[in-house]
Amino acid sequence: MKLIRILIVMVLTSGLFAFSAIAAPNSTNSPDNGTQQQKEGEFHKGRKTGCEKKYKDKCGDFKKCKDPIKSLEMKKQKIRKMQEENKITKEKADEIISKIDTRIKEIEEFNKLPLDQKKAKLLERFKKSVDKRVEKGRITPEEADKMIREYTEKIEKWDGNGYPRLHGREAK
Repeated sequence: MKLIRILIVMVLTSGLFAFSAIAAPNSTNSPDNGTQQQKEGEFHKGRKTGCEKKYKDKCGDFKKCKDPIKSLEMKKQKIRKMQEENKITKEKADEIISKIDTRIKEIEEFNKLPLDQKKAKLLERFKKSVDKRVEKGRITPEEADKMIREYTEKIEKWDGNGYPRLHGREAK
């Protein structure tokens, strides 16, 4: 009886060690570990160029894709293709396309505004979004004031041509 208990304990112990060896992460001495970290670092460093490549493949030129109307037209084409492939229903596709068309009309109306009204509208929209973040406690009022001040400076420098990248990126 003692022999059976000893054998059972040995089997369970060896099984436990074997399982922990399988579940253990790669060792730090592994030559692969450094190359994996390097690849991940390259991915994060090259994120911008990855986006540029993505859009360059879709429309031929990254600068064209900065145009929100062209971008929305590309989304409409994608939705139509998904509908043709029966990935989404006709009703769902029509709903999404109608939202896209509404957004395109809003952008076209915005483009018709004089420069002063464009700047005022952008600033008003930004202030509302910052106020919501303050209300939810995501940022402090001091941070909000700083963000609004910086955004206002960027808006004042914008000449009204093209589509400004005012959220985190400078307009090119």
